[in-house]
Amino acid sequence: MSRLAVHALVLLGLGSLAGCGGCNGNPPVPPAATPIAESATPAGAAAVENPAAPAGAADCFVIVDAEPDFGAPPLTVHFSTETDCTGSPVTFSWDFGDGNKGGNDPKPAHTYDKAGDYVATVTTTAPDGGTGSDEIDITVDEDLSE
Repeated sequence: MSRLAVHALVLLGLGSLAGCGGCNGNPPVPPAATPIAESATPAGAAAVENPAAPAGAADCFVIVDAEPDFGAPPLTVHFSTETDCTGSPVTFSWDFGDGNKGGNDPKPAHTYDKAGDYVATVTTTAPDGGTGSDEIDITVDEDLSE
């Protein structure tokens, strides 16, 4: 199952875990009434405040995937992203977790030369200053050689 599908299932599942609605024969407890401000955040998604963004700026949501995400060195990994940001063009900034940085590319490739566990991170920025980031684990292991 792709990482994007897992994220979608998690978001959908969070709505169903809001309460048990009558567990152990007890009647469900109604939620406390709180005013809800209008938001551009999609239903079921959590809005995250970005202190670095200008006041009123929307956040930028990004999901990163990698193929392959494990293997023997040298391991060339092809990254891909999906974004939901206000406005375009969206800019990309990469940290591959091995001391190397990437440029403004939504689908870069990077080669890991040494064995180790790495966390690759992408940060996106929308024209209005909203930002988002996601990360993915990459495992490079000598024992995985063919």
